[in-house]
Amino acid sequence: MGNVIVGIAFSSGIPFGALLISQISQIPDYLWFFYATAVSLLISRELVKGMEDVIGDTEFQVKTVASVRGYKFTAILSGFFSCLLYTSDAADE
Repeated sequence: MGNVIVGIAFSSGIPFGALLISQISQIPDYLWFFYATAVSLLISRELVKGMEDVIGDTEFQVKTVASVRGYKFTAILSGFFSCLLYTSDAADE
């Protein structure tokens, strides 16, 4: 859950920045796509960072995806988030 919160929090500058110059209904679709891409890639990054820290997380009993589900599952999940919007972009063309 923390990975998702980090992804949303660090990407939120995109829609909030757009709100400084327009209303929410007037934000262009491409900015929402950039936001979704940033969220997805940051979640993927956080999952990889969790894999790097799994030894310390296990030692201090911190529950992360990598320490609970293992490296392979976390790597697949990270790859999913990395590719999530690439496939949706290709479908629109």
